[in-house]
Amino acid sequence: MLTEEMLREQAGEEIFAKGSAIFHRALVREAKRVRDEQKDEVIYIVSDGERHLVSVSAGQIRCDCGGYPCAHGVAAALMALESGVVQEMEKHLAQLAAPALFQAVASMLPETDGIRLSPALFLTREGLRIGLKIGEDRLYVVRHIPRFLECREKKETLSFGKGFDYHPQWMRFSEKENALLDILAECCENSGAQGLSATDARVMPLPPRAAVRVLESLSGLPFTLQVKGVQYQVQGVKSKTLPLNFLLSGTPQKLTMTAELPENLIPLTKDYRFILADGECLQLPQEEQALVSALHRFSSGRETAVSFSPRTPSA
Repeated sequence: MLTEEMLREQAGEEIFAKGSAIFHRALVREAKRVRDEQKDEVIYIVSDGERHLVSVSAGQIRCDCGGYPCAHGVAAALMALESGVVQEMEKHLAQLAAPALFQAVASMLPETDGIRLSPALFLTREGLRIGLKIGEDRLYVVRHIPRFLECREKKETLSFGKGFDYHPQWMRFSEKENALLDILAECCENSGAQGLSATDARVMPLPPRAAVRVLESLSGLPFTLQVKGVQYQVQGVKSKTLPLNFLLSGTPQKLTMTAELPENLIPLTKDYRFILADGECLQLPQEEQALVSALHRFSSGRETAVSFSPRTPSA
């Protein structure tokens, strides 16, 4: 930081005294200021018998006499100190340096997995939608999913208000969480999601194929699922068969097969690959999907009854 003591030490007592006399005789005036992203300097005109141009910046003094340290340079620097220009320069340079400094420091910080991701699925008439919350101790709603994913990709900081800033430079999600975010990023890229409305950007609609991939990625990831106004806390998608109970009754002339389905069975995809049953989100094996689909479509409550009559052989 430029100070009077520094000027006195650089110039020596004799030159400093001459420059101080020029300054106190009001022979220095500001001519021009140059401020951009590269530099911040002020040009002064020093009129002491001869006219000289002196450039003063936060770290350098240059005089057109070519002989700094000189009395003209000292006089201009004292003017910059007196008017507060030097302090403004240093503040401006600090603001310019802050982002680069933060990037440099952030690249040296150890990666942390303290950040959490909480997905939320919503089943609507049009299909599945997804919302996200992220945070450390407290979770914050991602109000614009495409913008969040863009910041994650470009390693740009995203502010969630006074309580939390997302720094992708050193904040890391888990492997499974990253897999989900990669699917959403690909979905945004393919569908041009930057043009979404505010509502759709916050709770993003999922095309059918993307919905299947998202559900596949949620095995082992807890999430919430809202269906018809009811919210379920789901501990990940589970791959398993659906327990089905069958009862045969009737006579040889007419048999009735009754199948009992889980209560509140709800398909999450049209092919019944993913369903909600008894509060669990299940991925059914391929051989069971068509059976469950047929039974559910013709069910009455929890049961589906199908009657069979033997054919009479033709004469």
